[in-house]
Amino acid sequence: MPPQDPPPDMGRTSDVQPDNTFIEGSEHVWLAARDRGVTFRAVGQEPGWLVEIEGDRRIRVVTDYGQDERVTPVPRPVVDSTTWTTTYRVVTEGRELRISIRDEPCVDTMSGERFPTTVTLVLDGTTWHGCGRALDDLP
Repeated sequence: MPPQDPPPDMGRTSDVQPDNTFIEGSEHVWLAARDRGVTFRAVGQEPGWLVEIEGDRRIRVVTDYGQDERVTPVPRPVVDSTTWTTTYRVVTEGRELRISIRDEPCVDTMSGERFPTTVTLVLDGTTWHGCGRALDDLP
């Protein structure tokens, strides 16, 4: 079944994912995300969060171990070649989302898993740090 069109803003979504969404060490979770059309995925801890970017279609942000989920269309990224950082920024009525992806190795603090990129997520003034990877290089 083809994916549905994203909502026009950063609204909450009822697209609940399976309970294993936060098992970042599970290869199955990453492969399943790729099969859903996710091209980049990032995770972080305390509290658990994740970001999934579906090409140029939508960004899904899940925070507080799945208690809060937001979906927004993908904005045009800003690439800074001096810091090797790609930043996505969305501002809507009273909401702000910024995702910065830096080409710098990262180690997940809980699982010890290694990732090729360091990710900073800022949602409405709250900042989280984590790790991520492009999913097109998975086996």
